[in-house]
Amino acid sequence: MKIQKFIGISEQDYQVLLLNTLVLCLQNVTNSKPKLQLLITNQSIINWFVTEVKSLNNTYLQSTKPFENIDKKSLANNYKGYLMQLGNNYPSALIKKINLNNLE
Repeated sequence: MKIQKFIGISEQDYQVLLLNTLVLCLQNVTNSKPKLQLLITNQSIINWFVTEVKSLNNTYLQSTKPFENIDKKSLANNYKGYLMQLGNNYPSALIKKINLNNLE
C-alpha cells in the first residue's frame, strides 16, 4: 500500500511534505541560503533522502498496520512526526564531501 493512501493525503500534498522535510533537515546543518540550495539540489543528498524515506515508509506501514482503521488525519499527523526522525539522521559524510566553503 502506498503511504499516501494509508495516511489519506494526495500525491501533491505528499510531495510538498517531503520537500518541506528535506529543507527542514538540511537547514539544521547549514547557515546560509546558498549553501542550503546547493545541498537541496545535490543528487547524492536527494538519493540519500529518497532511500531514507522509502525505509521509513516501510517501517511506518508495518508498525501502524494495526491502526489503519483510525482516522486518516491522525495517521497523517503521526506520519509527519515520524518523518522528522530524518532530521536526526542527516548525511554528514555526504555533506562534508560537498564544498560549501566558498558559499555565503
